Amino acid sequence: MSGPYGPRPRDAQPHPVHPPIQPPTHPPVGYGGFSQSGEEQQFSGRPIQRPALLTLSLVMIITGSMLLMTELALVWLFVSIARDGLGYSGTDGIFYHMLERFHLQMLKGLAWVGFGFPGAAVVLSFFLLLRRPWPRIAVSLLGAATIVAAAVVLSGHIAWVVPIGVYIAFAVAILWTPDVTIWCRGGDSADRTR
Repeated sequence: MSGPYGPRPRDAQPHPVHPPIQPPTHPPVGYGGFSQSGEEQQFSGRPIQRPALLTLSLVMIITGSMLLMTELALVWLFVSIARDGLGYSGTDGIFYHMLERFHLQMLKGLAWVGFGFPGAAVVLSFFLLLRRPWPRIAVSLLGAATIVAAAVVLSGHIAWVVPIGVYIAFAVAILWTPDVTIWCRGGDSADRTR
């Protein structure tokens, strides 16, 4: 019998057949196996999903903050342009003083509340994905501080604070539901039955 490179010696053995490669017996990291902290979790056979309420809160925080900053910037830009073309007396004077009052209100602290707090909320909201307890506390404190600061700055127009305050309170409150709490602590859905 000859091989492709000449005759094969009589005592040569055929190539050994290797056994098939066995899959690993432990689950991969992040799929109910070993967490990064080394704590063993029960393997559920599926990825640990982020709770829908956490995703809703993230969307509400980022969307609401970006919309508020964009609207405030556009209104302030409009006010700055419009008041320069108005006179100081008559009908023009009425509109000028209304626009000037808004401009001065922005300079007195409304700009810090309107841009600073939402900007910080957008940055902090991404830390919620770390599955740590501190981002929820930080976002909750920032939400409470935003409502209080808006109420102080807009004390003469508290009706403007109510819808914003309700929106912020809802976005923060759903961060404290049981599913989000379990997920932020690093627990799997299988831990809920324990």
